[in-house]
Amino acid sequence: MRSHSADSELSKILLDVGEGKCPEVNDNHNIELPTGLCHVVADTETLIHSTYDDVHDLNIKEDSWLCERSILAPMNDQVTALSQRILDKLSVDSQTYPSINTVCNLDEVVNYSTEFVNSINMPGLPPHKLELKIGVPIILLRNLNPPKLCNGTRLRVVSLQRNVIEGRIISGCGKVRQYIYQEFP
Repeated sequence: MRSHSADSELSKILLDVGEGKCPEVNDNHNIELPTGLCHVVADTETLIHSTYDDVHDLNIKEDSWLCERSILAPMNDQVTALSQRILDKLSVDSQTYPSINTVCNLDEVVNYSTEFVNSINMPGLPPHKLELKIGVPIILLRNLNPPKLCNGTRLRVVSLQRNVIEGRIISGCGKVRQYIYQEFP
């Protein structure tokens, strides 16, 4: 997580947590965070509501409003579960983009079953079935043409077509550009 140089206290706290300098409060290796660093909530629904106060109206919110909000989770499966719960709250139609689950060498097809290939969920790669809705934020994971957009650029989905995702850049080095297209074979 990056913090601004003006947030020197936050930077120090984050470094202390990362270096294991915070005192543990129990045998589960839990630590006590300083007051004011975060707000503890009772459940996931409260977390979603406190971050995105009215997620049902996401499409009418300004890009700047969306850029000021994010939920961080330590594990990819937690990110996937949170994303799906938020996506389910939006009333617009979704589009699902399945991955390509074939092998290049047809002789290898007996070594890798379709179910196995579909179950692979690696960090930095989208899941086998990517479900999106218009208005949701997405992050550019890999850019095959790096001078134009940096990895990690945040976009907002504008249009979903069969083989194309159209997004508006809302943060990052390419914010002056209006759209990016991702084509799927």
